[in-house]
Amino acid sequence: MKFLGKTFDIHTGGVDLIFPHHENEIAQSEAYTGKKFVNYWLHGEHLIVDGHKMSKSLGNYFTLEDIVKKLSPEVVRYLFISTHYRKKLNYTDKFAENAKRNYEKLKETFDRINFFLKSADTKKTKLDDKFLKKLPKIKKKFIGAMDDDINTPLALRVFHELSKEINKYLEMGKNKNVLKNALRLFREFSGVFGLKFKEKKEKLTKEIEKLIEEREKARKRKDWKKADSIRSELKKKGIILEDTPEGIKLKIKK
Repeated sequence: MKFLGKTFDIHTGGVDLIFPHHENEIAQSEAYTGKKFVNYWLHGEHLIVDGHKMSKSLGNYFTLEDIVKKLSPEVVRYLFISTHYRKKLNYTDKFAENAKRNYEKLKETFDRINFFLKSADTKKTKLDDKFLKKLPKIKKKFIGAMDDDINTPLALRVFHELSKEINKYLEMGKNKNVLKNALRLFREFSGVFGLKFKEKKEKLTKEIEKLIEEREKARKRKDWKKADSIRSELKKKGIILEDTPEGIKLKIKK
């Protein structure tokens, strides 16, 4: 009460604390003040592993540090918010891989926006207006999902809807101002979830740079066999090249 007052808005805790701990808090506080203690109770469900409670005896015990090392902090965050907080989260390797795959889809969209922004122009088309009209509607759906008892799984689906619409737009339109608006909304959604997407400048060895240069020369000569051969060689080294009208998009597969 010293810090929050006699009545405050949100009290969180696990479902195992509803009785007797939280019911006792209500009884004690309201008997003392005569006022409502808490307006909203948010009770999180338990984490289970492969359908069972986590325990050392079952061999399904791990720490948050273990899973972060295995997946990365961003993927772990994505994994947790992909299940509603009032539902049990059943951790399985398949579930974790799915979370990783979906997070990487969003990361790929983020990278594509930044790549095409570098060469985008300011010419407007009907396609630009059509796409821009979709953004407020998608944002409204996202807010509606989060306002519905913090429905993060539904909000994530809306986030992927935004990602899909951006990729569809990038196949046909490349207006700089439109892309900036799309990136702004993308960052807004990722900020709500605490997901960090950073533009990375890939560092290449001189050998790789030479191969990319040789491939470009081969393409200009229309020596497609040579160009494809170099592309395959780069792929074996983990370098993925995507030819676009704006130039070569490079991805390093780790």
